Formats: sequence, C-alpha cells, structure tokens
Amino acid sequence: MHTFTIDRAAGLIDEVFQGEVEPSTVKEADEAILAHPDYTRGLRVLTDLREARILFGYKEMSSLVRYELVELHIARQAFVVESDEVYGMIRMFLTLADDQTDFQDARIFRNREEALEWLNS
Repeated sequence: MHTFTIDRAAGLIDEVFQGEVEPSTVKEADEAILAHPDYTRGLRVLTDLREARILFGYKEMSSLVRYELVELHIARQAFVVESDEVYGMIRMFLTLADDQTDFQDARIFRNREEALEWLNS
C-alpha cells in the first residue's frame, strides 16, 4: 500500500509504503505522484518504509532506479527505515543511483524527525 501527500508550499512529498512492496507498487506510486495536480519538478521526498517489506532484488531494483529518479526529478530524498533488510535494499538503491544517474542527494534514517530535519536543512 502506498499513500502520499504533496505540500507544494513546503516543496515536499511525504510518502508511506506499508506491507509488501513490489516493482509494480513503486511504479504505480510514481505514476500517482506524477499525475497529482500539486506535483512539480524538484520536490524533496520523504519516503517512509518502516512498515514495508521489499519483495524484489538487484535486477528489479536496477531497472527502477533510472525510472524513479529521471521521471520524478527529485531534488533530495530521505528514506526512513526500521529493519536492517530494508536498510540494505535502500543502500543498494542508492549505490545503483550513484552508478546510473547523477542523483546523489539522498540519505537513510531510522528516525522520521531526523529525516525531516535533514530534508529541510
């Protein structure tokens, strides 16, 4: 499940993934964000994965990286995770992003408030 809000004035997309997350879940989430009337390029993104389980591996992650970052035109992204497994998956995402794109302004956090603080700094 994916939910999100866009605060255009703050320049922030606040999204939450819960339950099982497959590549189709991520693509549908991106499409919903792109179709939202408040979406604009260059927003910062808070991605909350504390209640998510990622059900795909390296191959699927690699194909998602370019789509994710090129289509959404993200300025900065903070990931909030709880489990070590999801932390590792997001590390893989960031490594692939570094290899495949010029996007480098992302970090992983265990605390939502710290993530928001970093996004707003």
